[in-house]
Amino acid sequence: MKKNFYEILQVRTTASSPEIKSAYKHLIEKLKRHPDRARALQYAKVAQKAAHVLLDSKKRRQYDEKLLEQRKNPTINLDNPNAKGKISQSSAEDIANALHAWLYEDQKTTNLQKNAKKTLELFAQKKKKK
Repeated sequence: MKKNFYEILQVRTTASSPEIKSAYKHLIEKLKRHPDRARALQYAKVAQKAAHVLLDSKKRRQYDEKLLEQRKNPTINLDNPNAKGKISQSSAEDIANALHAWLYEDQKTTNLQKNAKKTLELFAQKKKKK
């Protein structure tokens, strides 16, 4: 399940604005030292959005209402509250199959690259021996 803004910033749902600001700054400082820069940047953008919503009282109230409704009805999408309906079993299977194919293709490409590198190294070694 996707984390909500409170979980992202690691604050209580009753957190005050200063607590949210402090949690956001602390999280950003941790992300600056994260070894995976691309993932850290992606997470920082989500954290920034979370802080932006939770620090604005009107947006926070709307978000809290959506969050409460989402807990009552798990088919509601917090990012797109206007999205209607559930994902059908066949759609979920299609998504899972597409993801598996994408991951498999990525792995297959990596294996091809490794094999090509080995082949070139062997070829270079044979050339040196001649």
